Amino acid sequence: MITLNNVSLNLEGKQILNNISLNVCEGKTAIILGPSGAGKSSVLRVILGLWRPQKGTVIIDGEDITNKSENQLLHVRRKMGMVFQGNALFDSLTVAENVCYFLKEKENLTEKEISFRIKESLEFVNLEGTDDLYPAQLSGGMKKRVAIARALAFKPCILLYDEPTTGLDPINAKSIVELINKVKESGTTTIVVTHILQDAIILGDKLTLMNNGKIVETNTVDNLLNSSNNFVQDFFFEINQELKILKHKSVI
Repeated sequence: MITLNNVSLNLEGKQILNNISLNVCEGKTAIILGPSGAGKSSVLRVILGLWRPQKGTVIIDGEDITNKSENQLLHVRRKMGMVFQGNALFDSLTVAENVCYFLKEKENLTEKEISFRIKESLEFVNLEGTDDLYPAQLSGGMKKRVAIARALAFKPCILLYDEPTTGLDPINAKSIVELINKVKESGTTTIVVTHILQDAIILGDKLTLMNNGKIVETNTVDNLLNSSNNFVQDFFFEINQELKILKHKSVI
């Protein structure tokens, strides 16, 4: 469904991505993690066609989009939903208006069909009855749910999340992770970018760890926790220490 082959990206003379190769099969979930500035979010922008790599190819659902024009990309982007790190909600619009904002632009639907999509999407994220509220009236967790509802309103084949739990308290972060898992179960192909280890381990069977625009290693959680790579060991140090403590307690 999503394939990046040897993708390199330079912006203003700085190398952002360096020979990135990634494959996400239909209906599967890929987790991209790493420290700030590793290039994680840049991968999503390349997949969306917002940034064009100088080298390599980007293939979405069997179609090479690397050199397509903005008009040629429209039908590809309709397959994808994006949940931005900052939610990207319009403060002057209600929840319902935010959910359907791009839907009205990109889908040929009647007002009745749009109303149903809004209702369906908000029910899925457990925000029934919030249609007439404004973003300023919502908690951080509720705003994130609205952003997810807006992405789901397109009924996308592919859903991309950029740091979905960053800035949320532990309770709201947990509920968003549960919601992402709920979306996964519907068979949507998913990519989650995060630097939060606990989220990555809960959400993904296979994780891709990035640093300085490169992929350090792609593997299962267990194999990454036992990796001999020094950067991987350092990145997962805290998790490994917690596991050692738990194992020690179970022995006692």
